[in-house]
Amino acid sequence: CKSLTNLDLKNFDTSNVKDMCGMFNDCYNLTALDVSNFNTSNVTTMFCMFSSCESLKSIDVRNFDTSKVTDMDFMFSECKSLTKLDVRNFNTSKVTGMKLMFCDCICLTELDVSNFNTSNVTTMFCMFSSCESLRSINVRNFDTSKVTDMSCLFSYCESLTSIDVSNFNTSNVTYISWMFDGCKNLKTIYVGDGWNTSKIEDTENMFENCINLVGGKGTTFDSEIIDITRAKIDGGKENPGYLTTKK
Repeated sequence: CKSLTNLDLKNFDTSNVKDMCGMFNDCYNLTALDVSNFNTSNVTTMFCMFSSCESLKSIDVRNFDTSKVTDMDFMFSECKSLTKLDVRNFNTSKVTGMKLMFCDCICLTELDVSNFNTSNVTTMFCMFSSCESLRSINVRNFDTSKVTDMSCLFSYCESLTSIDVSNFNTSNVTYISWMFDGCKNLKTIYVGDGWNTSKIEDTENMFENCINLVGGKGTTFDSEIIDITRAKIDGGKENPGYLTTKK
């Protein structure tokens, strides 16, 4: 559907649909899409549903019933013109995959995911990667106890100045490479008691280009040390780290 510029879905009956995988994938030239009346109560996968809808400026998914959805990987990835997206009503209690969910949504300045239930999510690979206009991301309520992959989670979120992951439980995370890569304006990363790197296998370039990052006791960014070595709460000169305890 690469050449489609408009699509009339007013008479679509989606009440029995279970699979919306790739439904509008690569509809590069669509400038408007009305899915506000979609009945998604039986849908289990929304993998790549709107992926690469590069010309859409908004998608009204406020009425989506996502209570049965298990896969949201790539759902809005590369929606490069989106300036507005309201997912506050999403029920994500059964979702296991959020890989690249909002990746390359470069024009979004705000995104409220504070109500997301992530208790069953196992991968957050590149979830917010290259959301370069986002000024903040509230992930304080995220349950990450089952997540194994956080690689590139916030990479190239260039407008962020702080990230609060103080409630993250990283005890099962094995991949964390490029997690904050390219966050050039990031000054503070808040972590809590759940920050655990004992199972980490791959931390390559975790803090690459985080040139303004400062740990809680003043440790400044060193371009020669960008891996797990400094992925700890800053202990000052005796035990330097790039992270800050949330008080």
